Amino acid sequence: MERVGHVLFRTRNALFPALFLATVALLPPPRERPHLPAEIAVGLALLLMGQTLRVVTIGFAYIKRGGKDGRIYASGLVTGGLFAHCRNPMYAGNLLAVSGLLVLAGNPCGLAAGAAFFLLAYVSIILAEETYLAQRFGDDYRRYCERVPRLLPRFRGLLATLRPLAFDGKKVVSKEHGTLYLNLMLATGILAYGAHRAGRLGSSWPLLASITGLGTIGYLAARFAKKRTSWLAA
Repeated sequence: MERVGHVLFRTRNALFPALFLATVALLPPPRERPHLPAEIAVGLALLLMGQTLRVVTIGFAYIKRGGKDGRIYASGLVTGGLFAHCRNPMYAGNLLAVSGLLVLAGNPCGLAAGAAFFLLAYVSIILAEETYLAQRFGDDYRRYCERVPRLLPRFRGLLATLRPLAFDGKKVVSKEHGTLYLNLMLATGILAYGAHRAGRLGSSWPLLASITGLGTIGYLAARFAKKRTSWLAA
């Protein structure tokens, strides 16, 4: 699985969105009914939880583990912030978010297939990263693994951990605005697709179009702010 993890790590930014869209296209929302309120509520709740986990991770103690030259790379071993309660909070957030989007899609087979794939994919990447980090940081990383769970966050003492830390909102804007926008567009697109298949897009499109427009304005504003290096450095 480690070898697969290296391949998935290198291709994940293009492969994962493509596979998610393929899952929704091949296993679409049912035609015979619109989205149920419970589906929308649960899906949005999971998506919000996953996105919040990513935002809190980045805002309090971001770890630069985005790879280097297509390979797994870490500039340092970060154990503060949410990393004191979960070794992979970003991946945990991703799994929650994609699960929420699959619930919104409203197809049980799509939910099962998509959740199984993404869980196995992220576990493979995590195993590959753990081998790299153990080789790079040795006993420090092994002791860290002994006291912190791999994927399911330990919430005991979380507020005490975060209370003395400063939340860096500008870093969140700089690093996360693309993911926020992507998740918003996927959610509205899935809801619009489901409403279309159920013959109810006419009553839903004003709200969905408004959300899309406001989200796009926010994304463009964040892009503009990111380019103002003086604002980010302030």
